[in-house]
Amino acid sequence: MRLINVNTYEIEEFFGSDIPNYIALSHTWLPQEEPSFQDWSNAIMTELNKVLGYEKIHNFICKSQTLDGTYCWADTVCIDKSSSAELSEAINSMYKIYRNCHHCLVYLADVKAETKHSKDEYSRLVQSRWFTRGWTLQELIAPEDLVFYDKNWRYLGLRNIYLAAIQQTTGISTDVLVGTTNLKSYSIAERMSWASKRTTTREEDLAYCLLGILDINMPLLYGEGEKAFQRLQEEIIKKYDDDSVFVWSCSSASSSTYRGILARSPSEFANSRGISFFGSRYSEPYSMTNQGLRAQ
Repeated sequence: MRLINVNTYEIEEFFGSDIPNYIALSHTWLPQEEPSFQDWSNAIMTELNKVLGYEKIHNFICKSQTLDGTYCWADTVCIDKSSSAELSEAINSMYKIYRNCHHCLVYLADVKAETKHSKDEYSRLVQSRWFTRGWTLQELIAPEDLVFYDKNWRYLGLRNIYLAAIQQTTGISTDVLVGTTNLKSYSIAERMSWASKRTTTREEDLAYCLLGILDINMPLLYGEGEKAFQRLQEEIIKKYDDDSVFVWSCSSASSSTYRGILARSPSEFANSRGISFFGSRYSEPYSMTNQGLRAQ
């Protein structure tokens, strides 16, 4: 795992039990404005401020210093995305990265803090683009300690302050948000519904961003389009005894005469909130085959 040393700004690598406490950044990416691992590691200290997107990472490092952090982690510069193997490993372990961080700082680039907390501020916070993106779903749920900051890195407050507004906006139970209930207590359909209104830049990421929340590991195949979400459901069927994976619906506008038993995207689970976990009604195992679902 690569981490940024907040004192030297250098990227250091750690493994297993040697990984120190670290502070993680959660944010939404801006096209062509984010530094890469190569940008950061190749620049010498005196030239870092010339790196595209330096200011956001610099301010994050400064905030980490005020929280007595020695190391911090930002996906943009701590993952070598030029390596498909490393990117796949990172995405498959992303939930764990956020779960294990000492603090998670959420940077809301489209929110400006008011002098005092008000209902309007609560409303503006949950209207942020951050609450609409697929990747930030696990970043909302996984960290034990999550803190919001506005566009100027002014403190907005802890996640717990905004629980009611977040629950109303996302449909996610406060028990999940505060970590008092294990995610596996919620049905597959319920967890899928949390992503039903979220979007990603790449179609495949609608599936990949759910790996941690569903506790699934699978290889990434960019270019497969909506097949990624089908593969995800097939992996779910292999691992879980939960028929709720089939509890989805599509609009008449998108439906055709015949549809397979698997959904095409998380959006088709929008009406599955509140579906309780229930085991399979089949006494024998079922599986996906080249001719569809096989059950006895």
